[in-house]
Amino acid sequence: MGIYDAMKLCKADVSTVCLGLAASMGAFLLATGTKGKRYCMPNARVMIHQPLGTAGGK
Repeated sequence: MGIYDAMKLCKADVSTVCLGLAASMGAFLLATGTKGKRYCMPNARVMIHQPLGTAGGK
């Protein structure tokens, strides 16, 4: 989350590029780039999954 915080703190537009595979937190960071400056190569893959969470008790 430190990279995300730095991206949001930066006043300049942030471009993000996926060259091969953006998975999990990489996909999250790819999506947090400035709107209109998020790029993905034609053969690149982006994998987003549901957050894993459990609840337990007696």
